[in-house]
Amino acid sequence: MTDAVRPADATVASPPDGSRPVLVPPSSLRRALDRLNESGARAVRLDSLVDAIRFSTHDPGIGMWRALVVPVTSPTRGGTMPSVTVALDPLRHAVTGESGGVAMTLSDDGVFVSEALVERVDDQPAPPEADTVAPIDLPLPASGPSVASVNNETRLVLDPELVEAFAGEGAVLAHAFSLNGRWYVSAMTGGRDIAVDPALIAEVASYAEGSE
Repeated sequence: MTDAVRPADATVASPPDGSRPVLVPPSSLRRALDRLNESGARAVRLDSLVDAIRFSTHDPGIGMWRALVVPVTSPTRGGTMPSVTVALDPLRHAVTGESGGVAMTLSDDGVFVSEALVERVDDQPAPPEADTVAPIDLPLPASGPSVASVNNETRLVLDPELVEAFAGEGAVLAHAFSLNGRWYVSAMTGGRDIAVDPALIAEVASYAEGSE
């Protein structure tokens, strides 16, 4: 990983006046953060969704995102909290064993976890998304690159590092999509539970129009 993030301890602080934290099940939150930590990521981006928070990491070395979506037990009012990136390790350590739910507030300063503030670091890009995706067969050879066909019209080439990452995560249900002139491959992993098994999204190394 090449994320230039130095973990820092959380500081004691209260969320801004008027903010309304969401409550996240402690076990689900710890499981998600531990799962992302297994990839070696040092920073995590949090995006407020409707009744959920998306946690994502980005590996710029191979151009891959890993994302988990954890439901919250109080509504986020349509995802009105700002997106923010923080160091992953301090966020993990700030999560304690509250039985009723971990109070979290996303702010421009960082992430408030109960009475602790994990300060923001340099922003990571959000995982790319598209309204239209196409299912693909994603070959994952033991060595070398992979070539996947999209509707027998476009050939996508994945570098060996991406092939290894997709294979190592047990990628299933692969799709492809185009966004702003770039092609991406996405896949589910494991048991396909987005709260536990991260979705993978990666930009392909190159592509060519035509089936041959």
